[in-house]
Amino acid sequence: MTMLLLSPQPTTAFSAAASSLSRLLLPLPRHNFVVPPVSSLAIAAVSTATGDPIYAVDSRPSAINSRPDLALRLLALMRRQGLLPDQQNYTLVLQSLLHSPDPPDPSLLSLLSSDLRSVRLEPDARLLSDLIVAFSRAADPDAALSVLAQTQAQGITPKFSAAVELISALGNSGRVDEAEAIFAELRHWGLQPRTRAYNALLKGYVKTGALKDAEQVLDEMEHCSVAPDERTYSLLIDAYTNAGRWESARILIKEMEMNDVRPNSYVFSRILASFRDKGEWQRSFAVLREMRNNGIHPDRHFYNVMIDAFGKYNCLHHAMDAFDQMRADGIVPDVVTWNTLIDAHSKAGRHDQAMKLFEEMEMSGLAPCTTTFNIVINSLGEQERWEEMKELFQRMREKGLLPNVGKFDDAAPLYTGGRRSFISVMQTTHF
Repeated sequence: MTMLLLSPQPTTAFSAAASSLSRLLLPLPRHNFVVPPVSSLAIAAVSTATGDPIYAVDSRPSAINSRPDLALRLLALMRRQGLLPDQQNYTLVLQSLLHSPDPPDPSLLSLLSSDLRSVRLEPDARLLSDLIVAFSRAADPDAALSVLAQTQAQGITPKFSAAVELISALGNSGRVDEAEAIFAELRHWGLQPRTRAYNALLKGYVKTGALKDAEQVLDEMEHCSVAPDERTYSLLIDAYTNAGRWESARILIKEMEMNDVRPNSYVFSRILASFRDKGEWQRSFAVLREMRNNGIHPDRHFYNVMIDAFGKYNCLHHAMDAFDQMRADGIVPDVVTWNTLIDAHSKAGRHDQAMKLFEEMEMSGLAPCTTTFNIVINSLGEQERWEEMKELFQRMREKGLLPNVGKFDDAAPLYTGGRRSFISVMQTTHF
């Protein structure tokens, strides 16, 4: 465990940054913290025998993975106490943010970056690479490029993972020229491009519809003896399907098998979703047939996409057939499945069937979510079934769910009973 001792007097910039950090983060009570023995925290405040606070960094992986919120709050407390964090503190905070399921907040990252500059620390390769990764995942490639420039100015080579994240962020933003430039720099940095780097670049080409460039990525991978993986093929299949080249997609699926990369259900789900979005729902049957010919069984996600495709184009009998086949295959429908079916029947004016499906969903033991209730409540409103609507609002309150009031408020004039009846229901249920 590494201990941080008291540092020299903070500068004016230090104090300003500490004040900003403290205002952003939740305040902590002014007392000493005791680290629970069963929980490792990224940054923990402990006390000396004299009662003076010092700060300990727990470098175990378990400490990094869990509590970014507390790590940030304790960092703010350190600053208020006039203690200068070191590189390991910032690294652990960034690692906590990167292990969080949500993308990092770009404003928070900017503040941390400013805070780091204020303490006049010269970041090492790991800290700079983590900053590049964090800004890239926060969809702020400009900030990531700025950190990359700082990295190069210090004569430091960024980690391979940081370069890949930046290429991916630039590709997602449609900035493929810059993504290409970073990819080209990899070899100058002594880094050999691997599958992940090629996939990051390929994703940018697919997003911008640059099919020829996407095809060239696969050719270059073959030339450089870099093996494509399932992600590589999935992206290129997306590109072919989006361009209407279904036969090219089929050929690529065969190529996957020849290269011992087995296509999975997700690949076919992406093809199906592309046809759905282009209004070519009839191709769903061909996709399913091709899938079965390759010995691949549809999973829940595939069936959900298929049901949605049929529902969007009012092919409710096909949607129900897919639903029945799904259950016959032993796949249990999830909330998305039921919501898709209920919504499709409601929009088609088949409200009785929508209500029947809603009841069947509950009988199956699956709890409706907010979206489910919103769909059914809107259906009841169109039928002027105000008392039943009121009952559902009350059930939502009991479950702690909030209705999409704006959606219903906009739809109220469309109901024959109109706005007055809707407002009455809302008032009596206290929403």
